[in-house]
Amino acid sequence: QLSIVPLAAPPPVVTAAPVAATEGTAFSGTVATFTDANPLTLPSDFTATIDWGDGSATAVGAIAGAPGGPFTVEGTHTYADEGAYTVAVAVTDAAGATSRSTATATVADAALSAGPAITITSTTGVPFAGAVGTFSDASAAATAADFTATIDWGDGTAPTPGTVSGPVAGFFAVSGAHTYAAASTGRTLTVTVGDVGGSAVTLGGTAVTTDAWMAGPALTIGATEGAPFSGTVGTFS
Repeated sequence: QLSIVPLAAPPPVVTAAPVAATEGTAFSGTVATFTDANPLTLPSDFTATIDWGDGSATAVGAIAGAPGGPFTVEGTHTYADEGAYTVAVAVTDAAGATSRSTATATVADAALSAGPAITITSTTGVPFAGAVGTFSDASAAATAADFTATIDWGDGTAPTPGTVSGPVAGFFAVSGAHTYAAASTGRTLTVTVGDVGGSAVTLGGTAVTTDAWMAGPALTIGATEGAPFSGTVGTFS
């Protein structure tokens, strides 16, 4: 009596594909391709999982392709931070054979965008403190701690550090403190913002500074009718 023992089919041959994404923006596309030795296989004969390499939960990949292949594994994911991650794709066939492959996900830093320009007003000799510019980050995961800022006040003094706060309604604010020594109808403020991923943006604004005048104590003068008076009639600072 002759017994025929079928040979186990070889597992699928999987090739992971490089991923290019931007932090905070959903990536959606092909993460791997694979073939199978059986020309009669269908996409439904396989399952796929995707480890995105950033510590998030393993995801189920969507498999597409014509009968017999080749097949693709599709996935959607949003990376919270820029950097390079190892993406691992595993494909399992109906018999339980599994093949794995890895590739690199290169995640770019999200762009920064300047918000509406701000005009600040101050008085000579009186310290100003407040917001001098606003900006937004395309990454929804960004926090104020991710940024540094410097403020050029436009009066020839050395730039000073700015404080970043927010976001509020999608915008971060840069605040600073400065005392102008002279009046001006409009100096150009230049605020430079950078984030930990390397993106940067320059914010423009205007500073209007008015003179500060203060009346001194009221004076009483003494004069005689018909005689010229000459002397101090008032004081100011």
